[in-house]
Amino acid sequence: MIKFDTDIFFKKMKNEIKEVIKEELNLLNKNDEVITEEEGSKLLRVSKRTLLQKRKDGELPDSIFFYVGRGVRYYRKGLLDYFSTQTI
Repeated sequence: MIKFDTDIFFKKMKNEIKEVIKEELNLLNKNDEVITEEEGSKLLRVSKRTLLQKRKDGELPDSIFFYVGRGVRYYRKGLLDYFSTQTI
C-alpha cells in the first residue's frame, strides 16, 4: 500500500501556485493602469460600441485587453498608444 502525506502534497502545490502567480504578475506592466470599457471609451472619446467592434474585428491587439469574467478590461497606456498611431 502506498502511503500519501496530503499535508506535504498541499504545501508543495501551494508553493507551486504562488510561484506561477508571481511569474505571471511580473509579466504584467506594473506601470500600466487597468481600466474598464466605459473608462476607456471616455478616455478616447469614442463609444463603448466602437471599442467592442474593434476588439471583435481583431483590430485591437490582444495585449491591450483581457477578460474578467464576462467583462473586459483595458490597459490604459496600451489603448492610448494604439489609438495615437491610428489615422482616421
